[in-house]
Amino acid sequence: MLNVPCPVPTTPNGVYHHFQRAVVSREDISHGEVIMLTCLPGFQQMGPDSLRCWYGEWAVDNLPECVPSKNPAANLVILKVNLMGIVKINSFKIGDFLTSNWNVSTVCNGNCTVNG
Repeated sequence: MLNVPCPVPTTPNGVYHHFQRAVVSREDISHGEVIMLTCLPGFQQMGPDSLRCWYGEWAVDNLPECVPSKNPAANLVILKVNLMGIVKINSFKIGDFLTSNWNVSTVCNGNCTVNG
């Protein structure tokens, strides 16, 4: 049997990692390798936390999902992605202060208003 790679699945509101490196949807992962899912703040994982590539298929019954948390703590999510694909996730609550080293861009999803 050939050692066929597996394409990284697409999981909304989640980021897959191969070791410490973030991997993008449809990127090939070698046979036998494992990827881990991290859900964004405000979302919780349903299903397995890791996926193993096995002859071109993920060795799980169902792929994991990131579903809205019943009690989300974060109001602001900041993702940093560098050229190596490393993702750092920070979450902040209303009233938290950001230092001057942050570049902030605003995205409003759903029924919300951005002030300031």
